[in-house]
Amino acid sequence: MPYIRKLTPTDRPAIRAHLARLDPESRRRRFGYPITPEAAAAHADTLDFTDTILLGRIDGGALRGVAEVVPAGSSGATGELGLSVEPSWRGQGLGTELTRRAFTIATNRHMRRVIVMCVADNVPMQRIARKLGGFVLSHGQEVEMAVDLPHPSAWSVAQENAIHGGGFLGAAFDQWAPLDSRPVGVD
Repeated sequence: MPYIRKLTPTDRPAIRAHLARLDPESRRRRFGYPITPEAAAAHADTLDFTDTILLGRIDGGALRGVAEVVPAGSSGATGELGLSVEPSWRGQGLGTELTRRAFTIATNRHMRRVIVMCVADNVPMQRIARKLGGFVLSHGQEVEMAVDLPHPSAWSVAQENAIHGGGFLGAAFDQWAPLDSRPVGVD
């Protein structure tokens, strides 16, 4: 059963494997320049799990998409989004859902704005940002967009709790295997 959950330091190997599975175009779009599979995977070793918001889509025990919001600046009121979705998982709304959930958690961390930087030809990322209220700050070889976040509310806290709860349940279901595939009453 696929699910989205918060990622922790124990997920570093899964993040490395996910980033290594990205094709060259996906890596260029995620990092903003051509990067080797090894260099992309090494990004997992630099992640700071204390301040960075990391959410992942798990399916069949493998990480298929990651949203990363890193605090930018000293105030913590602004973050920067990084998003990667494996090619065969695109076009299903996964990037939008990962981003929406990451923005909910960022809201509850009192971030006021998230910056989305992407290469100009990364139209899907621009579409996701616009869908979530983003507007263009600058446009050239790179597009810089901003999404202003609302103030935290009881609803945003409830949404974050649902994100964590859904991830917990999904992980629990992944651990269960059928005890016996035979029909009842058959020896």
